[in-house]
Amino acid sequence: MLVAKETAKQELIDLYEVLVLDYREAQESALAHGSQYAYRAYVRSFICLVEGFSYRLRQLTIEEYEDKKTIMSQSILDEIISQKDLASLRETKGFLKIKDGVSLVTSLQTYALLHGAIFAIEEQNGWDEFKYIIDIRHKLTHPKKASDLEISVDDLTCLDIAYEWWDRNVARLLLLVEYI
Repeated sequence: MLVAKETAKQELIDLYEVLVLDYREAQESALAHGSQYAYRAYVRSFICLVEGFSYRLRQLTIEEYEDKKTIMSQSILDEIISQKDLASLRETKGFLKIKDGVSLVTSLQTYALLHGAIFAIEEQNGWDEFKYIIDIRHKLTHPKKASDLEISVDDLTCLDIAYEWWDRNVARLLLLVEYI
């Protein structure tokens, strides 16, 4: 069981590294080409990074919770993780509802709690930009008019701030649970 757990943790790290490389390559392309297509690919690469990592982390949380049930009493586990938070993770089959950030924050906090750590998402220096980029992602995914597909230089600045915010929070989480 320990080997499978370590493999699952390594898969989370490997996935994150690949998605960060994709993001950086999309960033370079956007800066080099300056086309709307490159800008849209840049935004999409960030969303893929967030959703991919969050999904894998959610699955890992559920797997580790199930493993801990065999060695800890249910009452102790219930004190660590609320059944509501765990149910929220299980009910989210596909992508996280990250517009308001609630599912995303729950996913990160629940994983930390399972490892005996308290994690609070940093809401300054990037949280508003993160939510703004989510709005842009929705427009790109479900455009209603041509202007929904336009990305401005200011939008790219918000994207850079959102990425830095995201990366800082992921690094803090991984340090809390001693991944890095």
